Amino acid sequence: MEKTFKDFLIDVKDKNIVCFGAGEYLAIAQKLLCKHDLSISYTVDNDFWKNGTNVNGIEVCTVDRLIHDERNKTCVLICDLDIYNIAEQLKEVGIYDFYALPLFAEKWYKFQNSFIMGIPFSNRTLPQWGQQCHITIANACNLSCPFCAFAENPSIGEHMPYDKFLLIAEQLETLRIKGRKIDTIRLGGNKEGLLHPNFSDMVSCLDVEGFKTRLVTNGVLMTSKTAKALVEHCCHVRISITGITNEVYHHFQGSKRANSNVIFNTVVNNVVELVKLRNSLNSSCYIDVGFICTELSAHQIGDAIHFWKKKGVDRIMFFHESSEIIIPLKNADTNDIDYTNTNGAKDVCFYTTTIAANGDVYPCCTPDGEYMPIGNCFEAPLNKIFNSNKFYSFIKDLTSLDPTLLPHNCKRCSVIAYRKNV
Repeated sequence: MEKTFKDFLIDVKDKNIVCFGAGEYLAIAQKLLCKHDLSISYTVDNDFWKNGTNVNGIEVCTVDRLIHDERNKTCVLICDLDIYNIAEQLKEVGIYDFYALPLFAEKWYKFQNSFIMGIPFSNRTLPQWGQQCHITIANACNLSCPFCAFAENPSIGEHMPYDKFLLIAEQLETLRIKGRKIDTIRLGGNKEGLLHPNFSDMVSCLDVEGFKTRLVTNGVLMTSKTAKALVEHCCHVRISITGITNEVYHHFQGSKRANSNVIFNTVVNNVVELVKLRNSLNSSCYIDVGFICTELSAHQIGDAIHFWKKKGVDRIMFFHESSEIIIPLKNADTNDIDYTNTNGAKDVCFYTTTIAANGDVYPCCTPDGEYMPIGNCFEAPLNKIFNSNKFYSFIKDLTSLDPTLLPHNCKRCSVIAYRKNV
């Protein structure tokens, strides 16, 4: 049976708490334990350079100190995402009784305003992304997930013409945005890319052109043909599936559909087959699963880690149900914006652009509502659009971070300005 946070609180009485890990999750552990009037005696870390230092007032030691502590008076808490390797390391030195903070995620994710936790299961390396372009090849989705920022936007079933896509791929190969060459193309994410009848040919084309290709999908429509195209031509595939039972999935990607149990089983089987195919073809494609954390799903976080590790995926990503996910941008009011935190906005916003299925070009990753496009690549070449006065005016206004100059949707974007009360 999986150890719970409640088990930890019972076991830790009259014991010294020793953490393993001196990174960001140590700070999370401090915050969580403080709420229960508990403190950390010291922490250990495999990083030689951290030994002998203090992190947030906590002494960092080598594993040797832990070995010589009295076992019956010590409770070890792993504060790192590399749970399984650290667990093996502890067992090698004779410590078999320990806990892992990430498995208590349902208890601590609430303390984070911006929660993203990725737990790797394999030694595969996820490629680094540079300048990205999102291409919405199908302005449609077969599901209507309530947490999606685009859930209330109509999916009109529009597909990008294949000949237009080929032309776009050719132009992207030589396009530079603020001096940066586009190296990564993401298909889907806002809508469902697998709906496009030419999907397999599209990912093959991008591979030939030398792009790193990514896909975010709900996984329902995956076939043997598209699965083969993915593992042969994509660097990264993320399948959005929240919950490891239909009861939880029913409220998320299942969208409260009567046949959500069929959809859930289909997606799980599709992921398993995708992993098997990837392994059999010795592909380098990185496969992970996206899991949305809310009050309805948090209790399954620990089990989901074990569930997907056994299925052979490379990683599971947990995302907090943040305001920008559950509240469509058009519902935000300018008065709700706090402009005090704008770190990173000047750079982040220019690393991802979007091309819609109808050819409209957007300067960021969240085209929505009244956000006007900077041009249409069916009507003008991409290099002309990204060298236009309209694009440079947008960059100038955004870089200023002046609320009077920001486009209306930018004022409601979490990258630039954080909502009050978040």
